[in-house]
Amino acid sequence: MTPNVTTIEFCYQTASFTTGNCAGALVAATPATASGTSPTTEGTTLSGLADATTYYVELEATNSLGTVTYGGVVSFTNRHHRGLHRVRHLDHQDRSHPARHRQRQQ
Repeated sequence: MTPNVTTIEFCYQTASFTTGNCAGALVAATPATASGTSPTTEGTTLSGLADATTYYVELEATNSLGTVTYGGVVSFTNRHHRGLHRVRHLDHQDRSHPARHRQRQQ
């Protein structure tokens, strides 16, 4: 049996959005994949950000069956002069309850 591998990315943009509706840039998380059902800690570094600008970010985890789990929208205001910001989303878990999954619209 092939293990269920989940690809993990962060979607971010400057306009606010509701869970599952980010239309912004996708950036791979670190680590970029996970398997199993144990919680993991995910992060990424966003670069090229404008100073004094609010960004909205959401973790998107897509398993090998194409089911997308969203981590909830968080926001931050960039105050780094080099346009870098480190994003962490704690305790991502591949959940099997269908009400917690949405298919990403193509």
